[in-house]
Amino acid sequence: IFSESLNGGSTYDTHQNQLSDDLWEFSNHDEKSQVLISGGFRVLVELLRDSLSADEVMLNQTVSRISIQEDTTAQAPVQVATADGKIFEGSHVIVTVPLGVLKAGTITFEPPLPTSKQDVIERIGFGSVEKVVMTFKNSFWRRNPRKQDHFFSIPDPIASHGSFFDVSMSSGVGPGSPSSPCLASVFGPPKAAWVAENPEAAIEEVLSELQMMFPDTFEPPVATAASNWTTSSFSKGCYPYTSVDTQPGDFIKFAEPTHNGRVLFAGDTCA
Repeated sequence: IFSESLNGGSTYDTHQNQLSDDLWEFSNHDEKSQVLISGGFRVLVELLRDSLSADEVMLNQTVSRISIQEDTTAQAPVQVATADGKIFEGSHVIVTVPLGVLKAGTITFEPPLPTSKQDVIERIGFGSVEKVVMTFKNSFWRRNPRKQDHFFSIPDPIASHGSFFDVSMSSGVGPGSPSSPCLASVFGPPKAAWVAENPEAAIEEVLSELQMMFPDTFEPPVATAASNWTTSSFSKGCYPYTSVDTQPGDFIKFAEPTHNGRVLFAGDTCA
């Protein structure tokens, strides 16, 4: 619990006062470790993309409304409207937007989502986390050059940052491709918003911290990037969690389809 409270595991995405201590249906794992995809999650996306033609994958389409016709005999009972006025029709729609987007109500459902579904969306918590990712030529932080190392920097015991995760094995461009040594530094609340709004300053702070921790082996990064999930209108946060309001079975209820099975749900809240 102590290590998780210092930004590791399932509790670093929110203040501990907002966490439920008796609902762990979503947080517990029977396995001793989590499974990541070698080469990054882009490998999964590319696998799905390769089964479709180029004109079937449409990017930069901001969905504003999802309408379901009550006429069950209609050939295309589902309509998805975008912010620029385009309409896409089909038999079903899979909603994979982050929980924060559903909480904000930026997508209108016609007819509205059932009250029971709206209540579940409200009760499940949604966290605030940002990451600074850095790629290096060498793994200067490792004690064993061939073994990944995760570590903490705790200059201030109350600070809400300082977690470093060696993600070298899951980074890169795909199976068989060499992966550059890669670190991800995780920031939880209340600093997540600052990282999202000040990415360059956040990167500079993280590099300064690494240099302080490894003065003899530190080297400048080849590339850096910072997330902005907290402030982005397409996420409005990240990582669902069991809040003090979450009830048993809420995550299962969230994944259930609505509108006579026409509207399906997927994404990290269903994981």
